[in-house]
Amino acid sequence: MTTDHDPIRIRGWSELRHEDNLVIFVVVKLPDWLRRDDEAVQQDADIEGSAARWFGATLDGTPTLGLVVAELHGDAPRHASWVLPDAPQQLVGSASTLPHLIGLVADDEQAIDQLRSGYSLDPELLNRATHVDSHSPSDSILRLAWGLPDEVDSVEIVDAGDPEAIARETLPLRSRVALAEGEILDDNQVLPMAWRPWHYDLVEQQRGLRWTWPTQQIYFGLQHPSAVIRRQLVPPDNATAKSLRGYLATVRRLSRSMAVNGGGSIRWKWTRDDGDLPIEVEGPHEDALDAMLPHLRKLMDPNEESGFSFNRVQKALAVEAHRAGDVVFKDELRRWKSAEKGIRRIHHRALQYELAAELGDELKGAAIRGPLDGVPEIEPEALIRIYMYGETLHVKEGLQQIEEWDRDPTLGPLMRQEARGDAIALLHFYGAFATYVAEWLDAGQAEAA
Repeated sequence: MTTDHDPIRIRGWSELRHEDNLVIFVVVKLPDWLRRDDEAVQQDADIEGSAARWFGATLDGTPTLGLVVAELHGDAPRHASWVLPDAPQQLVGSASTLPHLIGLVADDEQAIDQLRSGYSLDPELLNRATHVDSHSPSDSILRLAWGLPDEVDSVEIVDAGDPEAIARETLPLRSRVALAEGEILDDNQVLPMAWRPWHYDLVEQQRGLRWTWPTQQIYFGLQHPSAVIRRQLVPPDNATAKSLRGYLATVRRLSRSMAVNGGGSIRWKWTRDDGDLPIEVEGPHEDALDAMLPHLRKLMDPNEESGFSFNRVQKALAVEAHRAGDVVFKDELRRWKSAEKGIRRIHHRALQYELAAELGDELKGAAIRGPLDGVPEIEPEALIRIYMYGETLHVKEGLQQIEEWDRDPTLGPLMRQEARGDAIALLHFYGAFATYVAEWLDAGQAEAA
């Protein structure tokens, strides 16, 4: 990462509000990579691939409003930064508002005279500004907006004279969450849903679902089907259409089931007489896995005799995309295949942890990868198969391991809940992919009509 210069002052500023939209214009010295040339102005093209972030800082002990603009891509993405010591509270409050645009105006005396708070904005001046999106404000600017900079220790407030501290402020701008949606995790760490899969409409209680699919979509960079331009699909043959219908029916059945949508908390109580032993455990119904796993196997097992596993359906779509010479669609299908392998291998909570870490959250310790400290981590697919073939289907493989877990009144329910969570994560992935499946099936039905 390269830095053009140490933070320098913002020379002037003003706001433009229209209905709910906000643009904050600032006069600054611009590096060449952020300038708009004459051709760009004629084409009304703004700088793409850059984003801005306001932050609260101190400079030589003075409370300071900081602004950093960073490139989002490239091997050595650049950034530039500016500061405004003793910034007016009005500007600090506006900078804390999301979302809004920032208009960067190249520094000259005329611009400074024209662009002062309370002055009218000159159209020519606005037209030559470089516009960038502002998102992902740091906690430090909220501290500044609350008027508490003196009460914040040096870890939470940015040292505007430290180039490395300024560079760290650019990291959330380049996170997968920001690149996908332009938003950050809120206080409850609920990810923005970049697009809503059709199977969500089948579920009455959706409080827990926002933890699942958005994490997968953003972590693996899966595109909204409408964003992937595809050539006309040739209708599937009868055998393939049967597989597609089976895939959709299984997703629909599982999405509506209580095995997926029932309660998921586990609680226990202690008494003095019992010491540290739990005497009461409340978890999912003991039949939850039994009701879910036989149907999930149809989707996740490529050797399942039903013939409508994700592996087979995805491969059939890839063959059709290859036949049509649709390289873009083939690449997207390959991305979905890779993502499914990742979901089988990585626990959902670990994906969430990594996305949060990308946003610069001060997370303590390592990612949660198991139900309890000291319990060896088991990959999602392996854990699901232990229950699938240990007590649900064949009652053979894995049974000894399940019996060992169940001898502990806390570990047994926790491992079942862990397996259930991994199974639900797979289901939501398969449900989102069903958008492509339904579209292909609809192509055959439309031709038959």
